[in-house]
Amino acid sequence: SSTMAAVSIPAPTTLTTTLNPLSNIINLVSIKLDRHNYPLWRSQFLPILRATQLYGYIDGSITCPPPQISMSTDPTKLVSNPAYETWILSNQLLLTTIWSALVRHFSSQSRVRIMQLPYQLQTVKKGNLTVADYFNRFKSVADSLTTASQPVADSDLILYVLGGLGHGYK
Repeated sequence: SSTMAAVSIPAPTTLTTTLNPLSNIINLVSIKLDRHNYPLWRSQFLPILRATQLYGYIDGSITCPPPQISMSTDPTKLVSNPAYETWILSNQLLLTTIWSALVRHFSSQSRVRIMQLPYQLQTVKKGNLTVADYFNRFKSVADSLTTASQPVADSDLILYVLGGLGHGYK
């Protein structure tokens, strides 16, 4: 027979009830996550995961059980492990809940950022930049737009680059 750690995995209905408060996680964490404040954000987020008994999925202490176990009546035969199915469901519910909260938080910022990127393309000037740095600025903005599913046509990009060079390059 296979051995498993004695870890209590919440049943799906219990987990759904537990995750309900996480659906409003943005209201529970006063710090809005950005690239500069992860340690502070983490210090608020982890207690929520611990209080809802979900931290084990994050730190790995609630490990995934094997997908199959030996039958109690015939140890040579394997059957589906219900604990495995419950763990997968619980893990995916947690992932979905957290992901949804992050999407809600960052999507509005992303939309604003996407709206600003074309303006940046139109207003970049070479000025004191080296030609390489000037082109890299365009490439960076164009790559960001492509990543956001808003690619810039090569012909438009060429016009922006030429337009920002200045009179010395006419």
